[in-house]
Amino acid sequence: VADTFLAVHAMPGGGSGVVARTELVRRVGGFDCGLKILADWDLWVRLARESPLTTVADPLLAYRLHEGAMSWQSGQVRDELHRLEEKYASWRSASGLRLDRASFEMWLGDRAQRAGDRRVATSAYLRAAAVMGRPKAAVRLVESLLWPRAHILHDRYRRRMTSENHLTGVEAWLAPIRTVELAARVSERAAQAA
Repeated sequence: VADTFLAVHAMPGGGSGVVARTELVRRVGGFDCGLKILADWDLWVRLARESPLTTVADPLLAYRLHEGAMSWQSGQVRDELHRLEEKYASWRSASGLRLDRASFEMWLGDRAQRAGDRRVATSAYLRAAAVMGRPKAAVRLVESLLWPRAHILHDRYRRRMTSENHLTGVEAWLAPIRTVELAARVSERAAQAA
């Protein structure tokens, strides 16, 4: 697992799905305050090298994508990636690994496309296509130019590919949260109208 994190950010849901002992986080140096968007990935690399990891198959968190999310702020993310690349170059070299830039560019392109930034999305998908040499990056590149909201279709496809048991489990605990969020939005709109 540690080698995987050296090559690619492999944690679903970013930092929201990690539980670690306080003393372990402190021992590896905690979050790097010089990083913002990739600070979680940086910490997961160090945690994975220091301690064994385990996974839980049950749906225990939801990752909400929204326009104000830090991961949608693409301005400094390549600088942060360069810092991580340099920071762990010796570990990667010792393991015979390379940073998976294509996966990173696909992630960046997806976030930029969702944020409506066609220029950054197109640039990221173009870089991914150059590195990957695979049709997926070229397709996403064309989508970002001709159909910028194609991510909605991709999300629907992923949902259809998710097992019913998994979706039932997710819906069981998301429904009350959605109800509270909806009530808050209705209350806010009523207050604004008054």
